[in-house]
Amino acid sequence: MARMRALPLSMLLVLLACDGATDTDTGGGGDTDDTSGDSDTTDTSDTSSDNTAPGAPVVAIDPAAPNDASDLKVTIVTEAIDAEADPVSYRYVWSQNGTERADLSTRTVPAAETAEADIWAVSVFATDGKLEGPAGTSTATVGNMPPTAPVIHLDPAAPVSGDDLTLVFDTPANDGNGDVITQTIVWYFNGARNVSWDDKTTVDGVYVDGGESFRAVVTVTDGYSDPLVVEASVTVANTVPELTSVTITPTDPVDADDLLCTPRGTDPDGSTLTYTYTWYRDGIEATDIGNDDTVPDTATTIGELWECEVEASDGFATVTLTSDAAEISLPSGYRITTNVELTVTEDTAGAYSATGTIDFDLYSGGGRYTDNDCFAVWSILAAEDTHCRGCTYTFEGEYTYDATLSSIITGCSSIANDSVGDIDYDSRSSVFDVALDDATFETYAYYGYSNPVRFYERGSGGYASTYYGYTRGNYYSVVETADAYGNTVLTGYSTEYMYY
Repeated sequence: MARMRALPLSMLLVLLACDGATDTDTGGGGDTDDTSGDSDTTDTSDTSSDNTAPGAPVVAIDPAAPNDASDLKVTIVTEAIDAEADPVSYRYVWSQNGTERADLSTRTVPAAETAEADIWAVSVFATDGKLEGPAGTSTATVGNMPPTAPVIHLDPAAPVSGDDLTLVFDTPANDGNGDVITQTIVWYFNGARNVSWDDKTTVDGVYVDGGESFRAVVTVTDGYSDPLVVEASVTVANTVPELTSVTITPTDPVDADDLLCTPRGTDPDGSTLTYTYTWYRDGIEATDIGNDDTVPDTATTIGELWECEVEASDGFATVTLTSDAAEISLPSGYRITTNVELTVTEDTAGAYSATGTIDFDLYSGGGRYTDNDCFAVWSILAAEDTHCRGCTYTFEGEYTYDATLSSIITGCSSIANDSVGDIDYDSRSSVFDVALDDATFETYAYYGYSNPVRFYERGSGGYASTYYGYTRGNYYSVVETADAYGNTVLTGYSTEYMYY
């Protein structure tokens, strides 16, 4: 075998150089002239063939309804997702009214850059450092900046009667947009609006009394936002009224006297007092009298004790005082009281009849006629007759004495029993005439002779006269009403008296 001749060093270097010039490895998977692959490469910096861009984040502008005093800030609601779990960062692109703002590239737009009615949009792109994904977007419209509410109070804070009330603006309303502010003032007095005080800042002290409440309501608006309402209120210090006395007059009443209850009271605040009256008969409330300062003589009986309780009120506080008791005593003289009540019915044939009662209350209060005190009652059943021309109703009746309802105190020596008599009524002249023709009841025994029991009145009224130390009078009333069935009800009342 022939031996190979060794190559010179210069030739070896040329051969090595020619082999490197034909390697077309792009660093992406080996030499193109080596079908077995290039396993000797270690380049991993180019991974574009297996990397994907991040997804779009979910974003929102905060606040969602900004005004031109609000900074606009992007909130990442949901982070962008990178399939290879590479860390991501974000790029912000803002636009104002459709025009990109290249000078704004952070997640915040200062309020100084915004204006009312602006439409702002933001696009947020996520990148993993190699690829950038699609944008997440959000928009917001800049609204009106509402005015600030005023701070108010009423002065003085603890008023008394007669103080002027002044509405003080500690801090006035202000509008950051420079919009024109409309402001109204409304006053309420004891809960009710007083329109005469609208838009005033002072209420004159002449209207300010103890216990009363005042409220001022201020409303401001810039014409765009909802109105702002603030209010201030005070209650005037109230002093409890004073009730110094309650008296019944006359102080020594007789059975013929009305009782008058007279309170005396004052209110330190100058308020007008109102009085409520409650009467007590022998310690029991007299509900038949009600809230009245007077008890009529017809409601009293000899021997009763009457008291008057008065409640005085200034509208905010009350005080109560009761009078001394007044005892009803016998008068010096006499009195006859008559009461008649008839119900007039008409039958199908047009004939009239009447039913009812008549009672006499007769007493003497001393002197010559003390033996004539009694109370007599009759029931009446009457049929129509025609003895009274021109009368609306004319009856001839039977009078049945009711011993159960009647009482004899000391006498009535000739008290009537069952009787007959006439009843006449003329509504045109208000004449009501009732007579017991057969009675021998001595209603006028004071004069020393007997008359039939009789009731005769014309309308409603009365008289009183005084002569030679005597007081004589007569009061009467005739009333025509209808009951629930359409029947006519005739009611007559009379009292005749003489005192000496």
